[in-house]
Order: sequence, then structure tokens, then C-alpha cells
Amino acid sequence: IGINFTGGCLMIESTPMEQQQIRQTEEKTALYSSANAEIVLIEVESGFSQVEPGQLVAAGQLLAAEERFDRDGKPVVQSASGSIIGRIRAEYISEQAYEETVPILTQQTSVSRTLYLLGREMSLGTTEPLADPEVKLTWTPLTLGKIALPGCICTREERARQPVQLTYSVSEAQAMARRQCVLQLLQEYPDAEIEQQSFDFAEGPNGVTCGAKFVFCANIAKPGNAQPMQPPQE
Repeated sequence: IGINFTGGCLMIESTPMEQQQIRQTEEKTALYSSANAEIVLIEVESGFSQVEPGQLVAAGQLLAAEERFDRDGKPVVQSASGSIIGRIRAEYISEQAYEETVPILTQQTSVSRTLYLLGREMSLGTTEPLADPEVKLTWTPLTLGKIALPGCICTREERARQPVQLTYSVSEAQAMARRQCVLQLLQEYPDAEIEQQSFDFAEGPNGVTCGAKFVFCANIAKPGNAQPMQPPQE
């Protein structure tokens, strides 16, 4: 607080106290390999790479450390982040039956709307809800001309599903089993770029079994807790 006397007026000036939040200690992170692979490309944004292109690594092997030692033997710490692309060889198996029951959408629908305005909730009407439906929610903001109002309308649309039994030919079952193998790969490695692929099929009395082999490139860097590094021996 300060007092200033200017032009016959006594003025009191004050500066409010400001608090600086103490930055929380970041967790030390390193990058480890998620699979057996051959290193193709290193894109480490921070941390210290422990591998080089062309090197073979095993699942769980350290790829980028969060610590290294300078020439004087002092530790330099920097949590690891980024991506490391590896070439992976993997196999997947899937089965597809010749007959299966699947739910399909029908024309039967149910719609309900709810108004949310100024922290309050109001129903705008609803129809009879359906059993085990597919649900779609749509949020529409409230406006007055070009002015946005503090509220919105939520429309819940339900569509009934009906179980139907489908029968597949051998070629159709093979195609679906092959697709399931590809989906398994993409579920595990969404960024996979397939270089080679082969499929083997075994026909049984009730369905088809597909065995797939892939060679692909994907990010194998998986973050994990950093382990203390050993200083270089003199």
C-alpha cells in the first residue's frame, strides 16, 4: 500500500498480492519397445535415444532414456517423448462361422428432446423408449438471430434393432475372416503401414479359420517409468 499527495489530493494506491503456483514435479518417463522389431525411423522429441536405424530390438527394451551423463559425469535429465518407427512381423488368427445371428436396424424409432437452459433441465416431450436400441445424441445450441443463448437442446433418437440370421458362402466367410485379422492388427497398431501380408484358410464343417501374417511399420515407442542410469566408469 502506498500514499501519494498530488494536486491537493491524497491518493492511496495498493497492489493486490499475487500467488505463484509451484510447478509440480513431472514424472520421469522413458520409452520402451512394445514389440520385437527392426528400427526404421527415430523421431524422439525429448529424451536421449538409445537405438539407431537398422538395429533389432526386443519387446520391453529401452528405446529412449530420460537421463544421460555429460563429460564431467553429471546427470542431464529430460523426460523422453516422441515416436520410434519399427518394422514388425506379426501373426493373427480369426474364425468366421457360416451362420450367425446379427442385429440389424429397423424403421421403428423413438425420439425425446430435453432443454438445458441456465443450469435447468426441462423435457420437451418423448415417445415410448425402445428395448436395446441404437442411440444417437444431437446437441443444438440456442440462438436468437446471431446471438448465442446460454442453453441448448439435446435430441435423443433411438432406433430399434432386430436379430437376423445370416448365412455366408465359403468365399464370403473367408473375406470376413481376413477382414477380422486386419482389424486386429489395426486395433493394436492404428498407424500401421502394411508392407507384406499373406492369408491361409482352413475350412471346417461350421466355418472358416484364417491365419494372417503381416510385415508392417508402426510406432513401437511405449512410455513407461524411467529407470536410473549407471554413470560411466572411469
